[in-house]
Amino acid sequence: MLVKLTRPLVFALAFFAASSQAQANTPTAADRATARRLMTEGRNLRHDENLEGALEKFKAAEALVAVPTTGLEVARTQAELGLLVEALDSCARVLRHPETDGEPKPFGEARAKARELRAALQPRTPMLRFVFPTNADTSLVQLRVDDITIPKEAYSTPRLVNPGLHEVVLIDGQHQHKVVVVVAEKESRDVTLVLSKSPTKPKPPPVEEGPGPWAWAGFTTAAVGGAVGTVAGVLAWSERRKLDDECPNHVCTDGSERLDRSYGYANVSTYAFIVGGIGAAVGIGALMSSSDDKEPSDVSVGVAPHGEGGALWLDGRF
Repeated sequence: MLVKLTRPLVFALAFFAASSQAQANTPTAADRATARRLMTEGRNLRHDENLEGALEKFKAAEALVAVPTTGLEVARTQAELGLLVEALDSCARVLRHPETDGEPKPFGEARAKARELRAALQPRTPMLRFVFPTNADTSLVQLRVDDITIPKEAYSTPRLVNPGLHEVVLIDGQHQHKVVVVVAEKESRDVTLVLSKSPTKPKPPPVEEGPGPWAWAGFTTAAVGGAVGTVAGVLAWSERRKLDDECPNHVCTDGSERLDRSYGYANVSTYAFIVGGIGAAVGIGALMSSSDDKEPSDVSVGVAPHGEGGALWLDGRF
């Protein structure tokens, strides 16, 4: 069922809601009594130069009873602690408290003192100005001061900060530019920020690759074949030399076995040099190849010498 609300009824409902909210926010007698006790304790702590403890008491009192007097004590203590930015904010909160007819006289006095404190704090509060490169595009970067993200609309506006050390970080893609500055009271500092040329991480320099597997296998085979051929050739020459010394005019009664061995060494030497030549050709061809195929190869080329009973031969795998 739909109910049509008349204008007077709407106003009545709005007034009732506002009145209920005001009653909910109105401090109770217990709130006021507790706040008065906290104010006394806070003043005693401040007199004893325990500013941190005093500030905690004053903040608790303001949370219970948010009136100009509690806000003023918070602002005063913050200023003594060097929290100038927070003290300015507390002064503004006191001055925003509405003045009402019949309010206690200390409320008006607190507003006047808050106005004087704000005027004294404004020239003392340091500022940071962010300087970007000329014509820099700041739409894609993020600026953080003491882990607080600054809105892009405020990049060109000097930022009020407390005296002391501050960390400014400019995040540009994967690049971060960090600046640590120290400012004193009444000081204004320019913070020069650097933007990266590219928001992406720079590519690593190209790595020169060595010879491929075919080149290594070819040259290894050539080296082994050359070594085996040389050894077999020396053995063949040695056996033949002995036969020439022991068999004048190439006539021997028991030299057939040595002769066969000499021929075997000679054949092994020949085959080894042939295999070595093939390996060298494969290696040179692989180096000269312009193929861009980078896949690993499982092809292997090798030569292994074997000897048994005075004979020498080669086993090859391609």
